[in-house]
Amino acid sequence: MVTNKKMCLLVTAMMLFSGLIMNMPITAKAADNDLRKVEDVLYFVNAGDPTPEKVGEDDQLGIYQSQTEQMYGTDEGTGKKWGLVTETTATSNFDEGKSDKYSSLRYYNGPQSRDKAIEYKFELPEGNYDLTLGFKNKWSGRNVNIIAEGENLSNGDYDIGEYGAEKEFNYRQLLVKDGELTLKIQGPESAELTNHNDPLVNYIFIKESVLIPLSDLIAKIVDAREKVEEPNPYTNYSVQQLQAAIDQGAKLLDSITNERLDVESRAVQEDIYTTIHDVDTAIGGLELYKENESFKPGQTWKDTDGKPIQSHGSGIMYDEQMETYYWYGEDKTHGYLPARGVRVYSSKDLYNWEDEGLALTAIESMDQFADDPLISKLYTGRDDKEAILNDIGTDRVIERPKVIYNEKTKKYVMWMHIDGPSETSDAMYAKAHAGYALSDSPAGPFVYQESNRMDRAPEDADYNGQPDQPGMARDMTLFKDDDGTAYLIYSSEENMTIYISKLNDSYTDVVGWHKEGKEERDSTYKAVHGEDYIRVFPGAQREAPALFKYQEKYYMITSGATGWDPNPARYTVADDIFGEWKPMRNPAVGEKASTTFDSQSTHVIPVDPENGEFIYMGDRWKKEDLANSSYVWLPIEFGQEDEMILRWYDEWDLSILDKMGRVTINSKLPEKVTLGKTPDLPDVINVTNTEGKQMDTSVIWEINDEDFSQPGMMTVEGKLPELADKVVRIEILVLPNNVEYFVHAGGAETRDYKLWASYMPETLLNKDRIDQQYDPENGQNWGYVGDRTSPSGSEDGDLFSALRYLTPNSGTDLTYKFNLDNGEYTVYLGLYDPWYSSTRGSRKVDILFNEEVHTKDYVFTDAYDVAGGDVEIADNLLDVTIRKTNTPDPQISWIMIVGDEQKQDVNVSKMLETLMEYKADLQDSVYHSLQVHLTALQHYERQEEAEKTVKHMNSFIELLEHQKEKGLVSDDMFKVLKRDAQILIAHWQ
Repeated sequence: MVTNKKMCLLVTAMMLFSGLIMNMPITAKAADNDLRKVEDVLYFVNAGDPTPEKVGEDDQLGIYQSQTEQMYGTDEGTGKKWGLVTETTATSNFDEGKSDKYSSLRYYNGPQSRDKAIEYKFELPEGNYDLTLGFKNKWSGRNVNIIAEGENLSNGDYDIGEYGAEKEFNYRQLLVKDGELTLKIQGPESAELTNHNDPLVNYIFIKESVLIPLSDLIAKIVDAREKVEEPNPYTNYSVQQLQAAIDQGAKLLDSITNERLDVESRAVQEDIYTTIHDVDTAIGGLELYKENESFKPGQTWKDTDGKPIQSHGSGIMYDEQMETYYWYGEDKTHGYLPARGVRVYSSKDLYNWEDEGLALTAIESMDQFADDPLISKLYTGRDDKEAILNDIGTDRVIERPKVIYNEKTKKYVMWMHIDGPSETSDAMYAKAHAGYALSDSPAGPFVYQESNRMDRAPEDADYNGQPDQPGMARDMTLFKDDDGTAYLIYSSEENMTIYISKLNDSYTDVVGWHKEGKEERDSTYKAVHGEDYIRVFPGAQREAPALFKYQEKYYMITSGATGWDPNPARYTVADDIFGEWKPMRNPAVGEKASTTFDSQSTHVIPVDPENGEFIYMGDRWKKEDLANSSYVWLPIEFGQEDEMILRWYDEWDLSILDKMGRVTINSKLPEKVTLGKTPDLPDVINVTNTEGKQMDTSVIWEINDEDFSQPGMMTVEGKLPELADKVVRIEILVLPNNVEYFVHAGGAETRDYKLWASYMPETLLNKDRIDQQYDPENGQNWGYVGDRTSPSGSEDGDLFSALRYLTPNSGTDLTYKFNLDNGEYTVYLGLYDPWYSSTRGSRKVDILFNEEVHTKDYVFTDAYDVAGGDVEIADNLLDVTIRKTNTPDPQISWIMIVGDEQKQDVNVSKMLETLMEYKADLQDSVYHSLQVHLTALQHYERQEEAEKTVKHMNSFIELLEHQKEKGLVSDDMFKVLKRDAQILIAHWQ
């Protein structure tokens, strides 16, 4: 049965359609029979496809082709002539092994000229055709001109986006008269020509143009209107999106009717096609409302209306009075700019968030102070309106908002990073101010007050990242301590140094600018470092701070400064907020730990701080589409001592926080194990639980033998069944015996380098030199070759992040050489790409030992990796070469060279034992002469007389070689004793 409402809609639509037919000509024609239907594709070009014989799962091969791309010529499968004409092009892939239309692209790489272009030709019968070109530019932004049949279809420069943004260009009813369509994707019309604006394309679709009858649009609108009729089960936002598409369709129908437009014209057909597509998209986007019961990091998070949450660079405050969480963040609905202000959401459970609107509204112009109802009311009587507009205008940067409540003033105080042009620069980040706003309500409206530069580096500071611009303040957060003291934490000195500044009692300025005790700022800066503020890790280049407190320790998480690209987070711990902060560590573990799971820190939520329940908040920036950036919330897990851990969960809920608090292991457990052996761990350990109670408890260890087959710091996890399956982690260092060389390429004496080396005192030959240049003429018998390499990283990093790399335009090889005794060795290499966010797997090398390829096409990733293998030395030289096979230059983090296990524990007493084993085969005089030499050497060795030991051991080798030449000693005996003698010489030199 058809409802009356639906019947009314249909009758209305039929009457409208009948009126249109009576008043205007419509001669929509169908497609030719041999093309079957509108959606039939004639050509689909997957530009740069590494496997043109395959078609992506969601793609469709054209009926005139047998592969997705070819050079211009006859298609062997269809007989049609088509393909790429331009010979000066290259390809690039987003995802190795995939063949869908966005996985690869083709770009121009020929001479720079105004008509530089990628040209394709397609055999087609005379007629009209629809073109679709797809772009997913992996590099910086650029414009192209789309030219077909001599016509500029894009009407000039067309912006194809940047850094992975997906865009489509459509053109309908292109007339082809001569049996062949010529298509060019050409460079910019007038911009300066560089390789940074070379044209590119990802895919091309060509279909026969088929006129869309107006009845299709009417039917689509009728169907859509039925779906939004009340009541409906969909979210408000998805219904609003569909209603907007319906309204646009109705508006188009009105225009066609009232203006008597030609339905067959290209412009009207394009409008009809676009409108139907938009309505279809909105219908597909209708979403049933369902409350959230868990967190899904990285996925689109929607508010209670079903609209994606806009709260980036954010912070959360729990309001005791309202018993409600408030989430404040940057509203990036319009992308980077224009700014909308700070949006706020409220929640009782942290899962479901209601949009409370703009807590702080950005201002578009001076007119709003008079004409806008809200703005005029908020800023009535203010005489600093120009300064307000200059700080929170829609063309200004308003970032990292955080809010705390002041019990004394009864005000909610919002601090944020305010930026834009300054008096001396037009750059968007020249101002580098911190600004604040006040409100009587947690949801606002907040009234903006002012912005300023903050604390400065002391005049006698050993390091100052920006002495010409004191007081800079960018990425920031707020922290309110247990005693009510509040602190502003921010990145300063051009993002090179983190500052922690104490706020005044009203939380409206840093105390360092009010040493004279007045409300207004001091005329000269008089703050005392260590009393009013501190600088943390000067020169470390950290940003995005998030600070919290647990068990009387202060924790601070920061990120590196790599723009919108993710990087490894680091955390540091202090017993006093103005005290010494410990060396930074990466809290993330597991896959994608080196990019903090593709996120950047912004805040930590103290859900139940007494019981160790905290949530890490991170932004997953989508730099090509900031409005659709997402959020990564993860539970913070506490390990041994002051360790904190972030691990990935696809989905989780608040119940998991019950087992995140610290459980301290009191039992003594192994800290180091020999490579190839697994640690012997107990079934019961003594622990101190989250509540501070000491107890014995059972533990189930998870041990994988393969984890102990390579050198490195291995993490072993144990589950505590009696403590809610709490997982504890211990770190065990895995090292081989008999390490002769351990080189940290670049020479940084990191904390882990010192730890590893401390287990190698008996065998390590480079105890006093972490890295050096190979220069045998000057006694440097090992090291990197040449002077075209550079170090990267510092002692604040680790064995992998600090490295040596081949400088640009310096050839292909990064080489280390070692003068070694002949014999068998195992070589281990530490490899890692700290710039993986840019290289994305394109840093590829061959690893060679003595010019023989040991590993072919090794790919650097963002994971700490160990490569290597066995090598036999026959000419007293080991050559380790990392040879690039792609554009990025080669690099290496560390090298470990392990001698034969039999070299261990060699001493003169052992050599005497070996001589005794061969006594029966020796003449008495030969045995006696060798024994006398070794007995004397034994005395020197016991007295630790290195010079005499080396001198007499060389004499022993000469005697041994003399007796070998005369045939007085066997080959086996000669090899064993000479090898041991050389080991001892190397040890004592």
